Amino acid sequence: MPEVLWGREPEMAALRELLDRLPETGGALVLYGQPGVGKSSILAAAAAEAERRHLTVLSAVGVQTEFHLPFAGLRALVPPLDTDRQPAAIA
Repeated sequence: MPEVLWGREPEMAALRELLDRLPETGGALVLYGQPGVGKSSILAAAAAEAERRHLTVLSAVGVQTEFHLPFAGLRALVPPLDTDRQPAAIA
């Protein structure tokens, strides 16, 4: 990844491993931490590397008022084709 994030080698290595598997295998990583620890910088570096690899990058912003709505984040990324049907599972 072109961006250098000092002290984030383990996180960047995990992101590179995930990107190496895509799109054949798929996968997911979860970033969590206190405000200001660099989560957004890690995500920006991952998105830049994914785009460099010609992978499609989707993003959404969480809204507190939608916290109680099931699949709100997923619906922001992929508008439902049939609003009467819900996904059976999201892994």
